Amino acid sequence: MFSVCRVAARVSVRAAASGSSRRFFSFTYPVPRQLREVVKMSLFEREDALTIKRLWVEQFKDNPRVATDTLWEQQHNQVVANMRSCPLFLLPLPRPNGGVINLLLQCQDGRHVLVTPLEEYKTKGERAPAVAVVTAFGDLLGTRGVSLWRADALSADLSGRDARFVLSFVLRAYGTDELFQWVRTFNERPQEFSFDDFLRTQRAGLLLEYGDTKDPKKAQTT
Repeated sequence: MFSVCRVAARVSVRAAASGSSRRFFSFTYPVPRQLREVVKMSLFEREDALTIKRLWVEQFKDNPRVATDTLWEQQHNQVVANMRSCPLFLLPLPRPNGGVINLLLQCQDGRHVLVTPLEEYKTKGERAPAVAVVTAFGDLLGTRGVSLWRADALSADLSGRDARFVLSFVLRAYGTDELFQWVRTFNERPQEFSFDDFLRTQRAGLLLEYGDTKDPKKAQTT
């Protein structure tokens, strides 16, 4: 796991030195950034929050490359604040062969998360291509108290199942104390971050969330 920890420390220190707003990837955002580009705003604006949540899920239920979720305002504010303060983290994505692919998350302005393979970042740096993106739409927070979240699988190697896992992981990593303590250590004290410990303590939960029973001890650790 040494190579993972070494890259983790290098990326985190670099972010601290240059500021969390720096863009680490040469990347043109491939999906809509504005909610009005995705839904009919006049329809959503006249509905109550619970109906909006249902409509958002139904909007993409037949799209195999997109996953969705919603947050109430208090949850949203916590996630966004944590994303802004600690914009980088690792995501071990379980694979059908029983291992994992290590992905690097970069949160931008509390609204977008770019996801790239750690191995790609090691060799290409800022030119590493994103394989997935997470987008937060907060347009209805002021009137309905709900935000709409979407994850898009960009790579042909990722499935809708992977997109659902990425979105769920991001919201848990930045929205729960249990996981955010690891995120904070990764960003603020990278030399103290142990990917071995993280994977060992979170392995069962990751597999349960992904819906797999294979053991990620066989993880790819590049």
